[in-house]
Amino acid sequence: MIRPVRDDGSIDTGGAFVPLLRPRLLERMTAAARSPIVVLAAPAGFGKSVTLSQYLSELRERWVRFDLGGEHRTLLGFLDGLSAALAPIAPHARASLPGAYERSRIAGDAIAGLVLWLHAHLAGYRGVVAVDDLHVADGDPSVAAFLAALIARTKGEVRWIVAARSHAQLPIGTWLAYGDADLPIDERDLAFTFEEARRAAKASRLAIRDEELRDLLVLTEGWPTALGFALRTSTRAADLRAVAAITREMIYRFLAEQVYAGLDDGDRELLAVAVLLPRIDLDLLVRAGFERAAEVVERLRGRTAFMYPEADGTYRTHELFRDFVRLQLERDGRAAVERAYRRVAAALEAVGDQAGALSAFTAARARDEVRRMLSQCGLTLLESAQLERVEAALAILPQPLVQQDAALLLLRGVACAIGGKSARAESLLRRGIARSADGELAATARLRLALLLVNAGRDPRELLAPVAADARLAPALRVEALSLLALHAAAHGPPPAIERTLGEVDALLVELDDDAARAKVLQRIGLARKELGEREAAEVALRGAAELADALHLHSLASRTRASLASLRLVEYDDLDGYLDLAERSCRDARLAGDVFDLQMALLRVLDAAMRRGDAAAAAACDDELVALGTRESPLWAYVSVNRSIRAGWEGGFEDGLRELGAQAERIYYGFDRVLAQAHVALFAALGERRAASLAAIAAAAEALAQVDGRGPHRLRSLAVARMLIAFAEVLNGRSTQARRWSDAIAEGAGGDEVAAIAQRAARALLDRLVRGRLQAPPALEPSVAAFERAGYGDAARLLAAVAIALAERVAADARAHSPLTAAETEILRQLAAGRRPKEIAAALGRSVYTVQTHVANAAGKLGCRGGAEAVAAARARGLLG
Repeated sequence: MIRPVRDDGSIDTGGAFVPLLRPRLLERMTAAARSPIVVLAAPAGFGKSVTLSQYLSELRERWVRFDLGGEHRTLLGFLDGLSAALAPIAPHARASLPGAYERSRIAGDAIAGLVLWLHAHLAGYRGVVAVDDLHVADGDPSVAAFLAALIARTKGEVRWIVAARSHAQLPIGTWLAYGDADLPIDERDLAFTFEEARRAAKASRLAIRDEELRDLLVLTEGWPTALGFALRTSTRAADLRAVAAITREMIYRFLAEQVYAGLDDGDRELLAVAVLLPRIDLDLLVRAGFERAAEVVERLRGRTAFMYPEADGTYRTHELFRDFVRLQLERDGRAAVERAYRRVAAALEAVGDQAGALSAFTAARARDEVRRMLSQCGLTLLESAQLERVEAALAILPQPLVQQDAALLLLRGVACAIGGKSARAESLLRRGIARSADGELAATARLRLALLLVNAGRDPRELLAPVAADARLAPALRVEALSLLALHAAAHGPPPAIERTLGEVDALLVELDDDAARAKVLQRIGLARKELGEREAAEVALRGAAELADALHLHSLASRTRASLASLRLVEYDDLDGYLDLAERSCRDARLAGDVFDLQMALLRVLDAAMRRGDAAAAAACDDELVALGTRESPLWAYVSVNRSIRAGWEGGFEDGLRELGAQAERIYYGFDRVLAQAHVALFAALGERRAASLAAIAAAAEALAQVDGRGPHRLRSLAVARMLIAFAEVLNGRSTQARRWSDAIAEGAGGDEVAAIAQRAARALLDRLVRGRLQAPPALEPSVAAFERAGYGDAARLLAAVAIALAERVAADARAHSPLTAAETEILRQLAAGRRPKEIAAALGRSVYTVQTHVANAAGKLGCRGGAEAVAAARARGLLG
């Protein structure tokens, strides 16, 4: 994008009017760039792009630039172009765009997920990103919304420059209020001064008197394009009135009279095709049938200031000139437009640009060619972020044709699935499958539909069985179908069927050359083996899938695979460090994939690890990120809310914790987690003397416990902790027999496990202080708290410490309520405990020493002691002194 600078400071464009290097504007840009965001906003022809190019050419830090074209008018087109422009600093963004876009549409919040995705790919970049001609996408407000959200998330690392005809769709007020941007550089800044106009005329070798130049500057109001065109066409005082109304329409008239009128039909046709291309490329023009393209383009450059060469040998045209040529083409009639687009399409297809060719054939309304291309490459385009091009192509075909053509029905179904329209996708895919002959497109459609069913918790076997059994299909299709069948069977089917299916998968994997397909299949094999309890085989398959996913930048697959590996490390090995490491890497992968749901699931694992460590600050940070991702509106919020409530209990806020905990525990999906949640409800309610709520939670926990799989050290230990909490609750509920049963059950199947033994000792320490249904003294829980901490169960340690304090307070209050001492006896013992002598106490209370001694003797007798010192110690131990 950098153009050569002449010795006189002007930029060499090869045109008749040379854009000046204007130090004033570079200084203004530099001043604005002290803020993270620079905005250039001015109408067409004020030199925004030239100013941006000149600024970037002087910049000493890293920068990338994205110039919007017609193909970037929608959010998906914008993302495709932006990720392509960012390739030098985010090389894998464009390849991951299709998956990120599809998942964001399915999730229903496209912008949040996509911002997350691109932000992850920009991680580590420190430099400038410039976006020019943003107004091209004004018709799709989500483009500006996305860009504003991305800027908000990255402005601490990336400096942004945005150029457009207006800043109306940008949050410029917010940026100004928070000091993120200076005032926009607008037409007042960009307008030519007299000195700049004089230098422009001199650089272009035009002779004009100062007074005439001043008049011209006033008449054009300093508009660079109008001034340049006026200098090119009219420098005599008598002609100045002709440009008094210099506007787009006037420039169009001048162009029509002085440029277009002098072209023959062949040159006009070349020009029409050239402006329909993404940029003027001589090779593409030759492929479009214009063998004299270089000669014609050079001649046109000599006649207008609106065309100039790029560093890579292509050419750019000013927007005004491009719009003018398009207008002339439209005036020639629909047939001329379609003819030009056909030539563009043929050239693009010849160089392998299938997406561009399909769009050009669509614009030409060449239905036969559109149908041909959709049949040849429609599915490939859908899988490479070209959803909108395919949808536009399908839209020009007659609906009866689409309804009857199985391949087109299937493409529409896949397009709807990618667009997040699941119900419509299922209908179209089922109709297409019913009408199609067996083949790869039909098999692909079956796999697509099967995934929709699996995600909805429905049975996919009827769709997958024909694909798995068809030996004529490519191994990649068959093995993917078999792996899905194996995964479904692992959750629902008998073990012999699973092993048979897994054996077929293993056999086909040998023939599979497609590493992307292999990665998906290995992940499903790993999940199936995990369901079967084959932890070593599961880990081997999942690690193989993760390695392939990393190599191929399949970030979503990598995230889900590492999430499964994390669960395996925790459940099968109780390896908290390994669990956290894999969960954090799963978070990173989910961000690179732009998958909000995968990120939420990974963050829940990080939150789980923080809770297990007893790290309230790290857990709260996870909460904040989950809230920012909209988790509060999803079923996953129950897990976040339960953990928040448990942390309130760590601080002794059992009443506060119980408010949310009771309602959310019932919404926990997995039985294993539900047991723990209900155990906490039971304890918190018992501590708050809500016996009925506590007993209901114990019943719910017992019901869930009867259905859970207790295999693996982590589950065994967590269930031991849950039984300990329920035993505590039963003590507080006054049900000592049930408390002992729960305490005895802690070690069931534990085989001498250390953590289960700690939990059982804690429960027995409480039961040992229980006499005739009442706690006679606070239980000695400090050793259990320390033991839990050493064993890596910080959550149990923190909760047990808070419970110990609460129980001590309860015992003291209960002791005071059932104290055998009178108020006077209690007060005198309290004074003795404070170190006062009987004579001092008597003086303080206004009583005789004899009376004080009598009260001490009575208290000692009631407590079974032989003197005042023993009475004080006994009263303090029983919590009678407060």
